Amino acid sequence: MLKKIMSFFKPEKIEEIEVRSSEIEGIAAQEFDDYVKKNILPSFNTLIEEISEKGDIIEESCKILEDSVLKNKNIPLKEKQYMEGNRTSYVKHVRILLKHISVPEDYEHIEESFDLFKERLEEFGRHTMRARQILNHFFEHETNAIHNKISELKTEYDNLKLLIDDERYQVHIKLQKTNDKLKNVRKGKVSLKEEIKEKEKLITVTSADIDRMQKELKEKEKSEEYKEYKEIKDKKDKYEDNLNSIKTKIRTSFAKFDRALKKYERSAMDNTKVIGEYLTDAYDAIRKDDEHKGEEIFKDISEKIKAGTIDLKNGDKIISSIQTIIDSKFIKNTNEDIKRISNDISEVNERLKKSNIYDDITDLKNKIETETGKIEDHKRRLEEMKKELESIDEKKYLKDIEELLNKAMNKIVKLQT
Repeated sequence: MLKKIMSFFKPEKIEEIEVRSSEIEGIAAQEFDDYVKKNILPSFNTLIEEISEKGDIIEESCKILEDSVLKNKNIPLKEKQYMEGNRTSYVKHVRILLKHISVPEDYEHIEESFDLFKERLEEFGRHTMRARQILNHFFEHETNAIHNKISELKTEYDNLKLLIDDERYQVHIKLQKTNDKLKNVRKGKVSLKEEIKEKEKLITVTSADIDRMQKELKEKEKSEEYKEYKEIKDKKDKYEDNLNSIKTKIRTSFAKFDRALKKYERSAMDNTKVIGEYLTDAYDAIRKDDEHKGEEIFKDISEKIKAGTIDLKNGDKIISSIQTIIDSKFIKNTNEDIKRISNDISEVNERLKKSNIYDDITDLKNKIETETGKIEDHKRRLEEMKKELESIDEKKYLKDIEELLNKAMNKIVKLQT
């Protein structure tokens, strides 16, 4: 007997079920539909009807207030007019409230309808507080009838809000949102995996292209055509080095003649253009000086320094340097050297133009460099995507869904992934 009595106090055993991850969405949707049909829709439909009925009653009460007459016929005209103005204003705002009542078409719009009604009700209260106080002196019963029904209307909206504030309903909503997040995470993982595959494929293809171009480059660099090109190019470099050496030597050596040339230029009658060229760039001047007018100019400068026409502190040194230039026929010989080396450079340039090997090799090197840079970028992005993929954790969402399913179904749910 005792065992039978104690059995009534044993906690009811909660059913345990296993749910596959792929079944979550269907089960959650079915549970939600069942809950809505059983717990939301019946109350929702009843409350909507009551809201509509109370709106009709309030409208009838407004008509009663409009048609009501004063019991005291001896009220002064001014007070009557004051009353009428407030009655008209009060009824007007009641009807504005009724007109803008937002009745939700379905339970999913309860919250926004509630918020809108709450806002309209607060606005109504601000606009009618004074009018209602005044009307209570004349038509207390009629005014209170409207006010009470508006209060009841507010209660119906509060009851509507309670439907979706219910803990069980919120569990279903959270379950849907969490499941949506899980689906988005899974879609993101699939998309990321596909992107990783594409990136790895791209790296493989690009690496193969680089290998092919490097092989082609080596073959070209070993070719007879490239060897010949290198020999010609080495000659050109040697010629250009010689020419640059001459430029440096001239510009350094002739810099000391600048003061003498400037003073000479002021009084010179002839060769002014050539003098100006020697002042601007001695190398360029010698290169152009095919008639060797520079020798005449410097001879004349030397004579004028000796004669004292050109006054210089280091006149003796300048005279000595000019004499060296004249004795060695420096301007004539250097002009000829520049012409000869320039011709040599022109000849090798013509030979280089006939060969495409350098452009081919340069183009290949540039392409290899560009594609190598791309691979580095692809590899960096690949590592970022792999880390991102590793950081995506479905377990958090699955754990939350499991807990929410427990509450929604009132069962112990074990998810099988």
